[in-house]
Amino acid sequence: VAAKFQAILDGMAGDAGITATVMTPEGTWTGAAGTADGEDDLQADSQFGIASGTKSVIAAQVMQLVEGGEVSLDAPATDYLPDDVTFDTNGATIRQLLSMRSGIPDWYGDAMEERIAADTSRAWEPNEILALVPADRRPVDAFEYADTNYNLLGLVIEHVRNRPLVDVLRDGVLLVEGTERLISQ
Repeated sequence: VAAKFQAILDGMAGDAGITATVMTPEGTWTGAAGTADGEDDLQADSQFGIASGTKSVIAAQVMQLVEGGEVSLDAPATDYLPDDVTFDTNGATIRQLLSMRSGIPDWYGDAMEERIAADTSRAWEPNEILALVPADRRPVDAFEYADTNYNLLGLVIEHVRNRPLVDVLRDGVLLVEGTERLISQ
């Protein structure tokens, strides 16, 4: 079975890298294939950014705030954003941000990716990122995948809890065994 799992990973890796873990009552298998940077082979315990995988973590934390009565899904996001965030949320609710139905476009494009690549050590402030969002807004409730929705939800979490996002997550949805190696900046 392990050889079959590894063959699947090898076939999926292509020019990139991939790791996977399969957990069953009979045991656990972990494998890796491909490279992280085109040169170094991935290992099963390699660390790498989880990118959009963080959206699930943010959504779970927002839902903990909803369950705790700290946030309402149908309230405007502006009710929970810091006063210094003057971004046009298009009237979107927390629910619409979660489901990417806010009508807010994404903040990045080719030009932004080049700016980030030119200075990977720079820490962008939230208002700097939000200032990059194009002014056009689409009708609310039309699905459009856009990271901006979850950038705003991260700000909501920080503002509601009055703590940095990483601290809220570590004491919230990430307070589970096995997450000790997660790193957030």
